Amino acid sequence: MLFKLTGSSCSGKTALAPSVADRLQQVAVHDFDEVGVPERADRRWRHRMTEHWVRRALEYQGRGIDQLLTGQSPLGEVLVAPSAPLLDGIAVCLVVVADEVRRERLAVRDAFRWEADAVDAFLSWAAWHRRHAHDPRHRPDVVTNGSWSDMVWHGWTGWTAEDPRWCTHLIDTTDQGRQLAVSRVSLQTDLANALERNNRLAVRVRQLEQRLSEWIGENVWAESGLGAPADIDELQRRITMLEQELADKREELDERTEELTAARAANRELPRALNQGARSAP
Repeated sequence: MLFKLTGSSCSGKTALAPSVADRLQQVAVHDFDEVGVPERADRRWRHRMTEHWVRRALEYQGRGIDQLLTGQSPLGEVLVAPSAPLLDGIAVCLVVVADEVRRERLAVRDAFRWEADAVDAFLSWAAWHRRHAHDPRHRPDVVTNGSWSDMVWHGWTGWTAEDPRWCTHLIDTTDQGRQLAVSRVSLQTDLANALERNNRLAVRVRQLEQRLSEWIGENVWAESGLGAPADIDELQRRITMLEQELADKREELDERTEELTAARAANRELPRALNQGARSAP
């Protein structure tokens, strides 16, 4: 299974991730950028790397290990990675923080690195994350425009906020400095709830797939002209009745054939008998 801690820069993802490894069994923790970030990383690069990490999660899954990944890919990008349907489950937590605190953290972590426009971009990305987590219909173009061609966007673009498959838990780290322990407990609880919810949804999906398979089978049978499966017994009875009628007709035909043969023989004998009677008359 893939657990994902997502969010804009300096939301607190990296600080929270180690606590998960301490509380969950059989989980490997990775950061999205640990494989290196090119100088001009764009949306296509992020999508390709999302697929890379999904495949890593599948490798862990084959060994009975879950993967926790920190990074900025939102739920909408993870779900449409080409290999995502092969995962046993996906649970995403969005880590958020107040704008003023994010500005302070950026200033401390990356002193003098970002211009004001870049900081504003981080805040806008964070605001979009929040709305996207709530409703998949909010500005999907932010991630779909100029995307990697292998991403399967139709997987969720028709969903609504009420769809049970669309679920992102929010963790607010604004007061992380004073309440880090509480945040970690909340993270553990949220991830456990996400796992349980994912398991329930997986069972429901299997049930719906079974019902869909049965429905398709019944419709194909009906469209074949043979009727629904329930008509098989009636069809068999009809065949038996027609076979009996055919046998009766054949027997009747044989009898009529014998009568016709006898009549033809009598017709041949009648002229002969008349001729013999005429010659013997005085």
